[in-house]
Amino acid sequence: MSAVIPVALQQRMCHSKRVYLAPGTADAIAARRQARKRGLKLRSYQCPNCGFWHLTKTPLKGASRPTSRPRMTRSTTRST
Repeated sequence: MSAVIPVALQQRMCHSKRVYLAPGTADAIAARRQARKRGLKLRSYQCPNCGFWHLTKTPLKGASRPTSRPRMTRSTTRST
C-alpha cells in the first residue's frame, strides 16, 4: 500500500532540486561532479513528481555494492 502525497507537498519536494531536461545531461553533470570530488557517487533519476531528471547520492534499490578489494598481507614466513 503506498501513501498518497498531496500535490502541494510533491511540488515542494522538487522545488529546491536542480532540474535536468534529459537523462544524458544529468549523467554528464553527475560525471563532472564525481570527477571533481573523490569518492562522490551520483546517479540520475526521473522524478515521479515533475517528470524531469534530478541527481541523487542514494543507490538504486537492489543494486549490489561494489566489493572491496582484498587486503594485501605480509607473509608471516621468512626465508633466511
